[in-house]
Amino acid sequence: MRLLTEAAILSSFRDNFALKPDRWIAFRTLLREDAAVNALQKWTAVVQPKVLSRRRMIAAIAVAIAADGLQLLLLPFAWTFAESAVDVVAMIAETWLLGFHPLLLPTFAIEFVPVVDAVPTWTACVVAVIAMRRRQEKKTPSAPPV
Repeated sequence: MRLLTEAAILSSFRDNFALKPDRWIAFRTLLREDAAVNALQKWTAVVQPKVLSRRRMIAAIAVAIAADGLQLLLLPFAWTFAESAVDVVAMIAETWLLGFHPLLLPTFAIEFVPVVDAVPTWTACVVAVIAMRRRQEKKTPSAPPV
């Protein structure tokens, strides 16, 4: 069975339906815009703030402590690539567990500064994000029971 690529599908569609060049450009633009909207919707679902359950909070703190611990262990060896890989994995995991929060960006960036990466910034950041989100959840009124 032959797998069709997007180019093969578009080429077949163009040949079979004999689209005029201006209509063909409009059709391709429409396909690209639809793909962009789908990608944006998927990205929004990933970075949207998650409901903070006890499990999510514990997992997020565990990931942060593990990331800081690994970085402290790797510090004497000066394995910059390994430390950077730990930061990338920690950022992805924290975004997946907690949803995107602007406080995660400076923490991610500051980990690339040579001396500052010895400080447990992931743990401090995750605790701060959890505290802010919990405070925000308490302030927003919940829906009345039906």
